[in-house]
Amino acid sequence: MSIVSTLIKAEYAATEAQVEILARDVVNGEQADSTYLRVFLVRVQANLSDRKRKTRGTQLAAINTANELYYPHIMKGVGSSEISQKERNRRATFARTVASTVRAFVRAGGDVRTVDVATATKAKLASFGRPVPKGTRDERVYQKAQEAIIRAAHRLAKYDTHEAKERIEDTIHVLEDMLKRWEGKKAEGRRAPSERPRLH
Repeated sequence: MSIVSTLIKAEYAATEAQVEILARDVVNGEQADSTYLRVFLVRVQANLSDRKRKTRGTQLAAINTANELYYPHIMKGVGSSEISQKERNRRATFARTVASTVRAFVRAGGDVRTVDVATATKAKLASFGRPVPKGTRDERVYQKAQEAIIRAAHRLAKYDTHEAKERIEDTIHVLEDMLKRWEGKKAEGRRAPSERPRLH
């Protein structure tokens, strides 16, 4: 039985050793990163089970605790110490993205306890509380660019899945760097369409 099947049967409750195996499967091209998201959510929910107050702060703390528990085992699973640290970090991108996505979900007002783990996806969590406004030129450009990247990745994956994954991971790294730069900055008030800078 595959590790994914085993974890589905266990309703995504995973040991550290199973997380290590799951990470190895992701590196080997198996579609297991969505399984890790669900494993991670189950762990976070378990971390919150004995908390009387489920504030944003307690949820973020539970996320950090889950990440601290699992990430060292993710790093073991993605490759031995003979592989460069940079390459191991690249391979572990999926796990960092999972933690970042769940954090963003909570910061947007989401409650991890209410998430249906069995159907959870990163896309669903990422879209929570962040409807994409439509109508202005810059918003349409962004939407089309996002759709174009997804289509291009699917086309590339038909011929070279490994190359497609590397390109996606590179894009994720860039976006993660942007998020890190913006974290802690006060959100600016949304400008009216007429006040927004025009794209040339």
